[in-house]
Amino acid sequence: MSARQAMRSQATLASAALALLLGSRPLVAAPCDGVPLCQPQTQAPVGFGHLETKGWAWYCTGDHPYYWNNAPDLGLGGDNFGWTARTHFTVSENPFPEMNNPSKFDATITHWSFHDDTITMTIGCSQQSQNGPVQSCSNGTRVIDDPKWPITGSVQNYCIQTGPIPVCIQVWTEQGPNGTVAACTEELTKSWCVVCN
Repeated sequence: MSARQAMRSQATLASAALALLLGSRPLVAAPCDGVPLCQPQTQAPVGFGHLETKGWAWYCTGDHPYYWNNAPDLGLGGDNFGWTARTHFTVSENPFPEMNNPSKFDATITHWSFHDDTITMTIGCSQQSQNGPVQSCSNGTRVIDDPKWPITGSVQNYCIQTGPIPVCIQVWTEQGPNGTVAACTEELTKSWCVVCN
């Protein structure tokens, strides 16, 4: 065995030991935390052999067809999902395969046990697209500074509490010239809107 193979084997064993110590439950938020008009949808179980890694995708369905990746940076570290299993798993969300399908939750899952098991995922599914009312743009969307057009409907507040201080955002829709619609968000002191190209 080469030195490189030995290091890789040691790293794998160390990762497995850490996963066994931490347990099989997610350590972050649960499905639907901070997601408006949300319904947890439990998916069919997926079987795993011992020490196996798989890529897998699940989809929101019915009258709550939109999956929200609620991670702050490029969709990495999202937590709008949870799972149940008898043994030890780690789940990492893959945001890039989700970008072209607003119903899709995509993940890489590693099973760290020496015994076969199944994992059952629950994902947070919303009645509202994460892109707001402009999700049906034929030429895509772009983000702009808030144009300050007249607000249509009501401003909605959404908060998530993952520590002692809640984090809140406001969302609303604005109507511009020629029927242009902007889906707007304000987080802290910065506001932006999504419009069709």
